[in-house]
Amino acid sequence: MKKLLLLSLIFLISTTLYPQKRIAGPSKDQARAASSPSVTNMDGTTTTAQDLVLNILGPGISYSNISFTGLTGPTSSAGLFTNGGAAGLGFETGIILSSGYINNVVGPNISSGITGDMGLPGDADLTALIPGYTTNDATILEFDFSLPADSIYIEFIFGSDEYNEWVGSLYNDVFAFFLDGSDIALVPGTSTPVAINNVNNGSNSSYYLDNTSGIYNIESDGFTTTITGTFPLNSNPTHHIKLAIADAGDHVLDSWVFIRASSFSIPIEVDLGPDIDLCEGESAVLDAGNTGYEFLWSTGETTQTITVDTEGEYYVDVSYLGNTESDTIYVSVNDLPTADAGDDAVIYIGYPPLNTQLNASGGVSYSWYPTTGLSDPNIADPIAQPDVTTTYTVTVTDENGCIDSDEVTVVVNDIRCGKKMDKVLVCHIPPGNVGEAHTICISPNAVAAHLAHGDYLGECYDDAGNSFAGGDSDSGIEHSLKTTLVNKEDWSVYPNPVKNNVSINLLKLQGSDIQLTIYDLSGRVYWELPKQTLESSVINIDLKNLPSGIYQIVLLTDSQKMVKKLVITK
Repeated sequence: MKKLLLLSLIFLISTTLYPQKRIAGPSKDQARAASSPSVTNMDGTTTTAQDLVLNILGPGISYSNISFTGLTGPTSSAGLFTNGGAAGLGFETGIILSSGYINNVVGPNISSGITGDMGLPGDADLTALIPGYTTNDATILEFDFSLPADSIYIEFIFGSDEYNEWVGSLYNDVFAFFLDGSDIALVPGTSTPVAINNVNNGSNSSYYLDNTSGIYNIESDGFTTTITGTFPLNSNPTHHIKLAIADAGDHVLDSWVFIRASSFSIPIEVDLGPDIDLCEGESAVLDAGNTGYEFLWSTGETTQTITVDTEGEYYVDVSYLGNTESDTIYVSVNDLPTADAGDDAVIYIGYPPLNTQLNASGGVSYSWYPTTGLSDPNIADPIAQPDVTTTYTVTVTDENGCIDSDEVTVVVNDIRCGKKMDKVLVCHIPPGNVGEAHTICISPNAVAAHLAHGDYLGECYDDAGNSFAGGDSDSGIEHSLKTTLVNKEDWSVYPNPVKNNVSINLLKLQGSDIQLTIYDLSGRVYWELPKQTLESSVINIDLKNLPSGIYQIVLLTDSQKMVKKLVITK
């Protein structure tokens, strides 16, 4: 059994060279340890195993199936601690697991061999690490956990009163952190377990602090520096961690393992992604990830994400538990292209050509909407042949992926006339007498000659949108040679163009006798208000059953005939 061969010798010299104190619980004068670690025993009520798990978990990690094996109560083998930094430990707070009593770790170091014999059994997994020996007084905290990462980080310190006299012997207490079955309590950069024989004054000494002289205000005769590690996880969604410590060979001399608060955490990995190209007016959200950690951006902002719209280099520092990782990204802002959809165009139904070619510019790729009536909506210059007046929007994209848009309207003007609808309307302007311009209905064969001396296709309209109608024996419509002109403010049509409902505002005609008629350009009546006394100055007309096209609204009073153009689009 551990140390029994030397028991007599230890007993003889203990009062001179190695005074030992064997106690069954807390017995130190706390006034002697004002800057020593302060411990809170896990009593199972006010401090529970769940409290220990919550203490060491970092942000973004969920847990389940907590299990604890060890001594609980006012004197326990597990609990919480604070004031670790003042005592010489590498961190301030966390949890503590022991092969004896956690109270025994409280400084100063006045014993070379402090022991808390709990009379508890060992652990099979720990025993398997030291073939030929049994374990006793095991304290174990284990739980399942899941996290949105493929590795886990941890910080811990191991200390023992078996330092330094039992270094190199076979009688060492044992501890391990079994992550999904494999021990991760390793000397950094190696596969060597952290143990008394592996970390001491002669082996891996850079990770060891000798406290036999009591320079640190902690009972442990020696302890490691803060050991940190990042360990890969398998692909399973849920993982298991078992934190265990035990005496080896007997129940003699205590050891402790300290785990830093919040250090069982997701490793910091900062990746802002590739550089970003923005277009003028756009913004981008930069996300540093690592939810729950601390952030400092080059802009001075301290949030996980920031929104940027200005060209330049941005960087972020992400910190957690004193560790910091950084990344940098460059954001470019490109000018927008200038889209040009070209000039508006008119298609005349009844006289060729019955289509028009659009011509957009400003980009390297083009997209037209709506696509109705277009030969190809994805080129700069499609042929447009809509059935009704249509406003097309072209979206142009430049080599940087930036976009702009512009509109062009293709007006569809049905100028057919005559009883057989085989003639066309032309605005005839008598040479040298523009004031006598009027609309005529002629054979398509005669159009070219009229156009050659200044006439134009369609009805005559003045700047106010009023038409000049002309007579034609074949049209079936009776018009005066010239419609009486009225001021625009006398009456109005809104909206125009219109889809379904139009309002006619007759501001000066309320109380007058009127007749109101809507004609198409061939003279067909589509809607009529018989002659009557106008009681309201606004007349609302439902046009949903009228097809798209150009119409005339003819208003007759006792002394006037007034005409306005109405465009219906569906």
